[in-house]
Amino acid sequence: RDAAERRAKQLRGHFAHALHGVRIGGRDVAEALEVVAGGPARVVVEQARERAADVIVLGDNGHRRQLDFGGTARAVLAKADAHVW
Repeated sequence: RDAAERRAKQLRGHFAHALHGVRIGGRDVAEALEVVAGGPARVVVEQARERAADVIVLGDNGHRRQLDFGGTARAVLAKADAHVW
């Protein structure tokens, strides 16, 4: 939990600087950020279901070649109710 809170603080600082002025739902991006502790694939799928998401967008982690899906992407593709891009 402490690690998640530290990471959230780091990310808020990064987003506040990198995306200054960008707003989501009337809030600055840094304020709208949510960090949820847990296994990445499980958390993404659960959050998508709770929010009735139509699509889940996953970015790469920079370690794999194009179309070489990692464990998180593979698990989300297998378990998600929403479309995955």
